[in-house]
Amino acid sequence: MVWPINLVRKKPLFWSLLVVIFVFQARGVAAFGEELFSLGTFVTYMDYTEPEVDVNIKGPLYGLEGRGIFRVPRGLYSAFIFDIAYGTLDYSGYTWAGAALTGTTDDWLCNVRYLVGYEFWRIRALGLSGFLGVAFRYWHDRLRGASGYAREISYWYSPLGLMFSYSRGPWRTDLKMEYDIFWRGKVKSHLSDVDVGFNDPENTQKDGYGWRMELEIAKKLSSRTSFSVTPYWVYWNIDQSDLQVLWYWGFPQTLVYEPANHTYSYGLRLNIIFQY
Repeated sequence: MVWPINLVRKKPLFWSLLVVIFVFQARGVAAFGEELFSLGTFVTYMDYTEPEVDVNIKGPLYGLEGRGIFRVPRGLYSAFIFDIAYGTLDYSGYTWAGAALTGTTDDWLCNVRYLVGYEFWRIRALGLSGFLGVAFRYWHDRLRGASGYAREISYWYSPLGLMFSYSRGPWRTDLKMEYDIFWRGKVKSHLSDVDVGFNDPENTQKDGYGWRMELEIAKKLSSRTSFSVTPYWVYWNIDQSDLQVLWYWGFPQTLVYEPANHTYSYGLRLNIIFQY
């Protein structure tokens, strides 16, 4: 199994940049604005399908999430969001020889998101904000068994969305609707797990899109703490990848690609929010 620390080692510049952004926001913006930090847990049900080859991977994942939200005067705000989830999913598909195959997969999935937003309309308790940002999604999936192998799936994308807010007394409700602009994806298939003679092809995904919707309901517990419950839904639709050569002990065998696929995820998140 590949642990999260391996991802940090493979992409040190990316992760270092995110840490710098987070520290800058926490120490700089909080000096003249409002800082909120939240910790939470969530459960999500993931349903991944490759219709062309009739492959399906589905089941629950359980995770943790951390958020830093920084509000400054004139309606501006920024948010840094990180979540990671683990679980065992059910697999149904076929072997290379065409025989039906069912089994289980070991999975972990993480998202890193940085958003900048602006509240451009408010009338008393009602508000409307827009936001955009940059995000990275990484999914490590390993099929158990003699025919199993690991895959690493990564997406770079930009969230673009709207948030409707309503506040009354100690209660606050935020409805977020988001379109995800897909920039680039990569799938590395560790076929050497099946036979050491094979290479591990890396296919690039260039086209796709995503949608996300969530409804956060929060209640203030004290002057500095709140509790929130958030049901959410996420959808990805990714087109077929490019072609790469599959080699066996240095000899070309065939061209391989990642089929078009779509993913439905829905779940529930519970957070404690601290305000400074």
